[in-house]
Amino acid sequence: MVLSLSIHTVTAWRQLRKFDRLGFRTPVLWCWKFPWGKEEYWGDRRVYLWFRGAFASTVIQSWLMALEDWAFAQIEAGANLDETIQSVISHNPCVAVLGIAVTLALESKQVSPTTIPLLSSQCIWLYDVERYAKIDRPKLYPTQMGLGLRGDSEAHVAAIDRMNARPCRNNDIRSLVIGASFLASQADRDRMRTAIEQFPADLPFEYQEETEVPRFARCTPAKCGPDVFAIQRHRGRWVQEPQGL
Repeated sequence: MVLSLSIHTVTAWRQLRKFDRLGFRTPVLWCWKFPWGKEEYWGDRRVYLWFRGAFASTVIQSWLMALEDWAFAQIEAGANLDETIQSVISHNPCVAVLGIAVTLALESKQVSPTTIPLLSSQCIWLYDVERYAKIDRPKLYPTQMGLGLRGDSEAHVAAIDRMNARPCRNNDIRSLVIGASFLASQADRDRMRTAIEQFPADLPFEYQEETEVPRFARCTPAKCGPDVFAIQRHRGRWVQEPQGL
């Protein structure tokens, strides 16, 4: 049922991009290689935040929160972290489930071959830092807005409070990246380093049209390094633009 809801939701989200207020936009398909094979996901930074209740309908909030709660229950009952994460994200096309995977890893404080692809992703870095900065650090939980005023049961209110109070909400993916320097194998550390060094060349475009904007398209490996970026504003969001090109 969860998988069917996810597929339906992502399909609708992709269709709605044709009617975006900023104009027609073509979402980028995200691909990650995990130990069991390649997985593909759709979504942008707003979709990633669905699992925390932001920018989502109550139906979407409910199935993502139920999936996250189920995953935590599995791990607390002794299930393997990697196997649980695989159950959550395998064949599920919604990028929001990767937020659940990062949350599980943060709570468990574990680095493994399954979490390394996420820790090595510039896109996930941006999304999860935003999740922490806008929702969990200031404790502005969308799932608690109006809670108790809509006839919610005490059990429902208690469950949401319990989920929002988890220790993992006090960190973002950067804490795991730092931990990976000590916890990961040498092979995994080398893999992460190689991926991170490619960040300037492998920019996290969310839409194909962004690659056609001159300020984005000029960000080539030969010209872009850690010292040539400056913060600029484009279409209501902060972006990185190379200087002097």
